[in-house]
Amino acid sequence: FLVKAMVKLVEEEGCDLDVVSGGELAFARAAGFPARRIHFAGNNKSAEELELAVKESIGHIDVDNLPELGMLIKIAGQRKATVLLRLNPGVDPHTHQYNTTGIADSKFGLPKADWDEAVKTALAAKNLIVDGIHFHVGSGLFEYEPYIKAMDEVLAYAAAIRDKYGFKLNLLSIGGGFGAQYETGKEPPTLAAFAEQIINHLKNRCRELKLD
Repeated sequence: FLVKAMVKLVEEEGCDLDVVSGGELAFARAAGFPARRIHFAGNNKSAEELELAVKESIGHIDVDNLPELGMLIKIAGQRKATVLLRLNPGVDPHTHQYNTTGIADSKFGLPKADWDEAVKTALAAKNLIVDGIHFHVGSGLFEYEPYIKAMDEVLAYAAAIRDKYGFKLNLLSIGGGFGAQYETGKEPPTLAAFAEQIINHLKNRCRELKLD
């Protein structure tokens, strides 16, 4: 629902903004939303859209697959682009099949077989700043468990590539997807309850794995 009033509301609330097309990115910038607080998601970005994202120096481009990674490195050229690597953790979110994006055969995110190649390629690219990791297991979630499982997968991997490549996890984006009630008698946890469970688990796992 990217209209000017919504863009202004997001900015006033101090939130960052996801966009999923060049049109949304151009609209957000025309509405005056700060470029550094914009994140470009999506699994089918065009060369023109990546060019615009690099030109605008947006906060993060969420790299969704190896072809996109290669295309972005070429497009960035002598400029710098800040990215998050979208990893597919292979976790069933227990939601509607059309809202499921984190299972192993999903078209969204880097499958586990591609994680190492993506990390090595991105870290070796002098024009990319790899700021962290993104995942999104699905939308309309009524349970904490999928977030917990996905975090465990991704954080363990972040610790492994820290030890192997010196990778520093500055940002972990868990993708949202919190459920809204649409059936009588089926009520999801509140946003506050989701946040408490996720943040507490994140703190504990980062402490265990020594991820600052």
